Amino acid sequence: DSMLGRFCNYILPRIHYNVKRLIVEPASMERILLATSYPNLTELKIFNFQRDSSLHYFTDDSSLQHFFKQQIKKLDLVNKDYDYAVGSMEDYTKRVYAHILTYLENLEHLNVVGTSNIAYPYLSFRYLPSNTFSSLTLTYLCISVKTFNDCLCLLDGRLKQLTTFIVEFYYIDRNSSMVHNSVGVPYLVNIFVRTKC
Repeated sequence: DSMLGRFCNYILPRIHYNVKRLIVEPASMERILLATSYPNLTELKIFNFQRDSSLHYFTDDSSLQHFFKQQIKKLDLVNKDYDYAVGSMEDYTKRVYAHILTYLENLEHLNVVGTSNIAYPYLSFRYLPSNTFSSLTLTYLCISVKTFNDCLCLLDGRLKQLTTFIVEFYYIDRNSSMVHNSVGVPYLVNIFVRTKC
């Protein structure tokens, strides 16, 4: 704690203007981000992200709201939530992924990965309205989805500015009744699909 204190009190105030990217854990994130102003900070990587201990930073009640709402353009989440422990994937999609995408008004890059080989909660659109996960600014998305249909949902026009799409899906739902919009993603240039089927 004394090392973090010295870092926040002496080092960060001296280099704050040059900081463009920070890598933090939820336990120290607030202290580091509030240590000084970061006028050039646009990228944030959060290790050990968990819904219950981290999501409150992405609200208007948070002391960090100005960072997330206006400054952050690139967000990497190293997710420590485990898919078997969070309940409904649709609920997690709505309360975590869609909320972050909506709250971070200038977000251009979202990368979500797990901390281990144990699966982190994937994006799932089953039983959710088509406007649940959308953005006019996102150009890069790397995420796991439940089914191939969820992958198609992301390409239905809800992410119109998307240029790079990296997705991993767990299975193909042959009996799906989902109807996919054919609007598409006009700027998509790079796509990488991996399956765990």
